[in-house]
Amino acid sequence: MNAELERRYRRLLRLLPAGYRRAWEEDMVTAFLQSAEGRGITRPPLGERLSVIALAFRLRLAGQHEPPRGKAWHHAAYALALILLLYQAVIATVILVDLAGRALWRPMERPLSNVSEWSTVLYWLLWIAAYASLVLGWIVALRIAVITVVALFAGAVVVSGSHQPADLIALTLTSAWMLLILAVPNDARPRRIVWLGAYLGSALVLGPAALSAARPGSSGSLGVDLGLFWRLALLVGTVVALAIPTLRRSPGWLLAIAGVTVTLTGESLLSQHVAFHSLILGTSPAAMGVDLVLLSLGVACAIVGIVTLRRLPRTEPEPA
Repeated sequence: MNAELERRYRRLLRLLPAGYRRAWEEDMVTAFLQSAEGRGITRPPLGERLSVIALAFRLRLAGQHEPPRGKAWHHAAYALALILLLYQAVIATVILVDLAGRALWRPMERPLSNVSEWSTVLYWLLWIAAYASLVLGWIVALRIAVITVVALFAGAVVVSGSHQPADLIALTLTSAWMLLILAVPNDARPRRIVWLGAYLGSALVLGPAALSAARPGSSGSLGVDLGLFWRLALLVGTVVALAIPTLRRSPGWLLAIAGVTVTLTGESLLSQHVAFHSLILGTSPAAMGVDLVLLSLGVACAIVGIVTLRRLPRTEPEPA
């Protein structure tokens, strides 16, 4: 009976990362078997199974005790979360500047006259706070901000009673981003100068354009081809990733940039127009030309990242 119960415990512990099992499996099995003595159980109780599942989820989400390849994929998720948060923070800044401009110059429109609009302001402020928290290394604050964002978005969908595919897709994507951000390791410390500079530079370019678009008598157009702006920004990122040796040897960054690049260029090829905050921004010939260059660089990042990833060992080296 003990042999069968031990086998079932060991099968349950396979949910844990291999490195963690190598260090703690024997101790955990011994403790489980000792607690089972005299209780007449033939399989792990539900409470113990749930505790192991929760431990496995927490360890794998944090990337702890993963082999080198697993850590590389975890780093790719972290890099993707950082890039997406930068995008959301800049978009949030543009939208909030637009709202502030309309409140200042078009008070008769009453742009902030009800609770739903103030909740929208809170929603976008939380994206900026989440990005700032990640750049500054405040991981707990980051997770609180992102969970609150998802809760606000889900609450808005439920209260509005909207079950449109676009709303459900947006909620699903926001929840997926939350999982990416929850996977950010506790010791994550991005280069503050680089990532704060990327945010401030983007905000200084797009913010005045949004403010100008809110002035009375303006056409309402942002005045900047937002699609082309993001393409050029990503183009710079891919060139830097391929040019700097330390980044070129990091499969996580390369795969994250390749994923964003393929998504952006794929969206551009599938649609001729991009809707942004009630503004329709046409895909210009210049943007299409940048797409071709960007797609080729994204494929190059993917190839280099996969080759670098395949050179990493699948399992952790045995301790000496």
